[in-house]
Amino acid sequence: MEEKIKDIFLILLVGAVAVAAYYFYQNYFGVGVNNQNDPNIEIIEGNSTTTSTNKTTTTSSKTTTVGTKTTTTKTPTITPDGVYLIYYYKTGFSPNDLTIKRGTSVRFINKSSTSMRIFATGQSDLFHKQLNQSQTVGYDGIYEYTFTQVGLWEYTNATNNIHLGKILVY
Repeated sequence: MEEKIKDIFLILLVGAVAVAAYYFYQNYFGVGVNNQNDPNIEIIEGNSTTTSTNKTTTTSSKTTTVGTKTTTTKTPTITPDGVYLIYYYKTGFSPNDLTIKRGTSVRFINKSSTSMRIFATGQSDLFHKQLNQSQTVGYDGIYEYTFTQVGLWEYTNATNNIHLGKILVY
């Protein structure tokens, strides 16, 4: 009987470790439906810049040319309407530091497989609390806020509060 209890405990322990490993993997390396090529970042809009570099190596009887191609994608940070864009990825907000004029709108766009809910870290006064998002949004979810008060606005994702950002409004 004691042998069966040990076996059941071992099976439960292995199961708990497997579940914990699965959630850890999904949180840090998980592959969502729309970001299967790069599990960390999915950029919907952007401008690509391609750079090519050639390296020539000569040995005693053979010449080898090796080409390297690098593609860099720049994420747009402002729309034609003047709305600033902040993307939320698994690694945090991008950009996570922004300076804007009073009266400017900022659109937070969730590009991670986890939920996003913008929440002001400074809750001591009423106008900072206005930034708080009432509902969480999933992948491609959007939250837009117009900053009418000057000051430093520090925010986090309420569902993952290790990711921080700040907006300086002048």
